[in-house]
Amino acid sequence: MGAGRGGRRNATGAGRGDGITCRAGDTLPPSALPEASLSRPAIAGLRWFMKLVLNKVDYIICQGQSWKVFYKKVTDGKSSESKFIVQQNWIDTRNYLNMHAADNIPSSSTFNILYLGWIEEFKGIFDFIYAINKILNDDLRIKVNVYGSGTKLKEAENLVKKLNLDEIIIFKGWADEA
Repeated sequence: MGAGRGGRRNATGAGRGDGITCRAGDTLPPSALPEASLSRPAIAGLRWFMKLVLNKVDYIICQGQSWKVFYKKVTDGKSSESKFIVQQNWIDTRNYLNMHAADNIPSSSTFNILYLGWIEEFKGIFDFIYAINKILNDDLRIKVNVYGSGTKLKEAENLVKKLNLDEIIIFKGWADEA
């Protein structure tokens, strides 16, 4: 089997030009890297590895313009513009954004919302808490169960208390398989 264009192989062993794609939005943003707990050589190694992988793929699909800017920096800006594909949303949200559906829900109903994931700033937990606080009114009853753990758990719990959302947003801890 040939190695594709120019005889170079990428990290998966397939040759460049074979349609290899990297879904860039699945990695952590730079602010989420645990740099405080890593040594300088480890950080340098991690950045070197990211650059190596990203420079060997044919396309990088980014979840937004900010990701594109970040990954262009990681690749030292040497990659062509056509290598980066911005896909704003990875799911079809049209079915979820029908605002008229809420008109038929009795005011006595409670919306039960589940947040399941890492309690980290880059996962959007603080935006989520502020959004819940912003949409609350006398006619809307919401109950949020948050399952997860992370380095920002205490900070998120403190924000909920500060905004007097203790009875609306309840932290349940890590969700085991049981």
